[in-house]
Amino acid sequence: RADDISSYHRLDWVIPVIQLFHLQMLLASTILRTHYGTASTPGSIAFNVSLLERKRVSLEKPDFHATNELLRESFDALVQRAWEL
Repeated sequence: RADDISSYHRLDWVIPVIQLFHLQMLLASTILRTHYGTASTPGSIAFNVSLLERKRVSLEKPDFHATNELLRESFDALVQRAWEL
């Protein structure tokens, strides 16, 4: 494709756009790596994983759907607790 005659056939007009699902996967794994902590630290993701007995959430090979569900539930719990105060 790089040696095609026209810019149309070289796909010079294409604008690369990151897809929403891939962006969500990237952000979920970034949040997981940043805030994982240890199981003995209250408020860390590792603490929530052990408390809720989640098996598929780990730093080695995170499952997106399990991680996404855990992050959403943790966020909802934090917001609900803040709202009660």
